[in-house]
Amino acid sequence: MSDYQSRKDRTRHVPRLQLSTSLVGREAELEQLQQYLEEAQGNDRQVVFVTGEVGIGKTALLDALLTQAAATAGVWTARGQCVEQYGVGEPYLPVLEALGRLCQASETKEVIPCLRQHAPTWLLQLPGIMDSGEEERLQRLLRGATQDRMLREMAAFIEALTAERMLVLEDLHWSDASTLSLLAYLARRREAARLLIVGTYRPAEITRRNSSLRSIVQELAQSRHCRELPLAGLSERDVSEYVMRRFPEKALPATLGKTVYRYTEGNPLFVVNVVEYLIFQDSLTQRTGAGDMQEQLSQLQRSVPDTLRHVIEGQLDRLSAEEQRLLEVGSVAGVEFSATIVAAGLEENLITVEERCATLARHQLFLETVGLPVGRERRSATRYRFLHSLYHKLVYERLSTARRRHLHLSIGEHKERAYGGRAAEVATELATHFEEGRDYPRAVRYLTFAAKTAMQRHAPREASLHLHQAQELLATLPQSPELNKQLNDVQRALHHPLLLLANAEARNVRPTGLSQTKLRKIS
Repeated sequence: MSDYQSRKDRTRHVPRLQLSTSLVGREAELEQLQQYLEEAQGNDRQVVFVTGEVGIGKTALLDALLTQAAATAGVWTARGQCVEQYGVGEPYLPVLEALGRLCQASETKEVIPCLRQHAPTWLLQLPGIMDSGEEERLQRLLRGATQDRMLREMAAFIEALTAERMLVLEDLHWSDASTLSLLAYLARRREAARLLIVGTYRPAEITRRNSSLRSIVQELAQSRHCRELPLAGLSERDVSEYVMRRFPEKALPATLGKTVYRYTEGNPLFVVNVVEYLIFQDSLTQRTGAGDMQEQLSQLQRSVPDTLRHVIEGQLDRLSAEEQRLLEVGSVAGVEFSATIVAAGLEENLITVEERCATLARHQLFLETVGLPVGRERRSATRYRFLHSLYHKLVYERLSTARRRHLHLSIGEHKERAYGGRAAEVATELATHFEEGRDYPRAVRYLTFAAKTAMQRHAPREASLHLHQAQELLATLPQSPELNKQLNDVQRALHHPLLLLANAEARNVRPTGLSQTKLRKIS
């Protein structure tokens, strides 16, 4: 009997999912991911990268996998989202998001005690988990900790948990360097662990950005520490099947699936949007005769926009003015946002705004419901996320420069007031809003806070980049005694991270899990 077969025999049976109406043509890929989960249940850690272009269906595939995992007893799932950030990314942002959600899940009560015992430096990074007394005690105890310690602690924490774990990190092409270091460290571990890590990224993005992720994936693949699962476009048969599922009671023209396939080249996101376009245009729902259907199809072939951008813009234009403004404010807040922040940006009643968000999400129009806030949000309003980063980008780009600037400033000011003395917890986000809102003094203030947070997470590289960015902003301001003081403060703050980086390079230590040559390429 093979080693793999013996491991498989020790694992519990994993129930197989049926693909939903919105997910077709991915049976083989879902089966492969389920096999990786079974191997992880056999105490054989697995790291898998699901790759593909914009809209190819990476998130939809993971949604199906997570649904399957939720039906399997003893499997814990944690999901973190990398987001496109202006300037320097916040260290470990998607990992801390995933940890925060895991701590709040009702079935994972042993997580916080396990963090206390095995990963106190990570517990310290999760606001609201501890009382102030414990937090102060940990800060004193962990003074002088290093990034290497954080990596070791996370590995020890994962290996100490008794349940199977699945960690999903989406859009790694936007990841911060520290998260990539942790990912590589966990992948290289030789110790057994019931762990499946699934990361997604777009190959074109890591090439365009000259991202360090490319070298990490290559290194892990060569040493057989990871697997890759590339997603291709759907076949014409898959597209035709999807169209049939969307119109089960309709006598459709035989060429409809082929027409949709030709327009979309099998990209699932494009397919969904073109079919939605057909529904909105009433091309298929109002005609019953074969002749009428063929006539509508011919008209469709002449009139369907030749790019997805036009299709999405058409859907946006069909929304009410209030819904469009809601999405505009949401796009400035980020790919994911709370109804509270949108209500503040619109200067409208929270209940009204939340009802509009819920309506859009219920009809799968641009938004989906994420749930109640985790960790960093103080209000109890529901959180929402754009269905795809492409929707977010297009809505954001539709804003005029003046309105975009106004909304960034308004949202930054609201969030600053809402967090009060805890504003440093969202310093990177506030720095972005104030920089885009052209309030450079406040942007510099929060860049300095972000650098301090990075140092607390033992990420000197990110800290130095935050402070260099602050210097660049200060250089645009008119000369004054206050400006000189700020410049001196930033220069003094820079000394410590630069010293750590220089010492690490002198000792040939990789402070972010990468060589210094590769480090210089990350920006």
